[in-house]
Amino acid sequence: MVDAPPRQYGVDMACYDPEIGNSLEVTLNGRRLDRVISYDIDAGQVVCCKTDEDGGFVLNATRDGIEHELLTGIVGVRFKVAG
Repeated sequence: MVDAPPRQYGVDMACYDPEIGNSLEVTLNGRRLDRVISYDIDAGQVVCCKTDEDGGFVLNATRDGIEHELLTGIVGVRFKVAG
C-alpha cells in the first residue's frame, strides 16, 4: 500500500491496483463522489459513471456501455477511514 493517495489515478492506467482504487475516497468541491473512473488533482478533474436521478447507470447511445461525465473543480482524495 502507498503512503499517500496518487495525485492522478484511474482504472485505465497500467499501474491501477484495485486494492488501492477501492481504498480511496474522492471529493469534488467537498462533496464525496461515487463511481469514480479516474481523477487528476492537479488538473481539477474527475471522470465518473453517469447516473440517472434514481442512481442507475446511464447507457451510451449504442447501449453497449455506460456514459461518463467529466466534472471539474477542487479535487480531494484520501484513504477511506476504516469503521
